Parts: sequence; C-alpha cells; structure tokens
Amino acid sequence: MDSISPAEWSVLRIIWTEKHVTARRLIALVSSQHAWSASTVKTLLARLRTKGYVRTLRSDATTSQSPRAWVYEATMSESSVINAQTSDFFSHICAMHQGPALIHLVQTVPLSQKNIRDLQKILEKRAASAPSSVPCDCECGCAQTAETGTNEATQTDEVTSHA
Repeated sequence: MDSISPAEWSVLRIIWTEKHVTARRLIALVSSQHAWSASTVKTLLARLRTKGYVRTLRSDATTSQSPRAWVYEATMSESSVINAQTSDFFSHICAMHQGPALIHLVQTVPLSQKNIRDLQKILEKRAASAPSSVPCDCECGCAQTAETGTNEATQTDEVTSHA
C-alpha cells in the first residue's frame, strides 16, 4: 500500500466524511481549512486515484449531486486505510521498539473510556502468551532486547546501539 502524504490525508478525510463529493465541493471544503489552489486539490486527487485510494464516478451513479459532474469516493474505508498505514509504519520499526512506541501512543492520544476498556481486555488476553522480552529483529545481528537493553549475542559479536 502506498504511503499517504499529510495533504492527501486532508483530502481523504473530507472524502470519507462526504462519502461522494464533486471536485468543486471538495475544493470549497479544503479551501476552508487550507490555503490551497484548485489545481493543488486536483493534483492531490489525481495522486490519490493513482495510488488507488479514490475513484471517480459520474454523478448520475450517486444521488444529490449536480448532473454530469464527476464525483469522487474512497475505495477503502477510513478504518481499513488507517489500519494498513499503521501496520506498514510499524513494519519499518525494529520489533524491540514497537512496544515502547505503542506505550507512547497510549500515553499521548485521546482515548475514550471504551477505548481504554478495549485495550485492557486485549492486553489481558495477550499477557498470557507474551514473551518475557522482545528481541531486536533488525539486520544488525545484535540480538538486543527491549526490556534489558543488553546484547544477547556471543562475545565476538559487535554491539549496535539502537538509540
């Protein structure tokens, strides 16, 4: 899955909210939030189409749009894109650092009471089968672990810093 720039996220979020939106309406909505020209918005739409996140339909295939206008819609749900982008991001992080990154997110992002209860249930289930430490999975061969910060490789191996 191709990455999404911050500007593309802005456009996608509006498309998800509106479900079906003409370029004219999208430009008006984006303009209320950003000082982007119509051509910038159209360029972002073209990039999102190329990446497969957005498709165009004739307005007669949707309702409540002006006739003969092109309408944009997302090809995937917001949650599926967020999950895929998050998984992709975490796939680039050393396994040893994924847990601390999640802890940081839990500490910093707004969470509802339900979110917290759901997290607690998931963590409770995962605790039973969780390893005591998570080793480095980088290609450095250092075999450090997140919990100890020590190198579990043989004495002849070079220690690599992950700071």
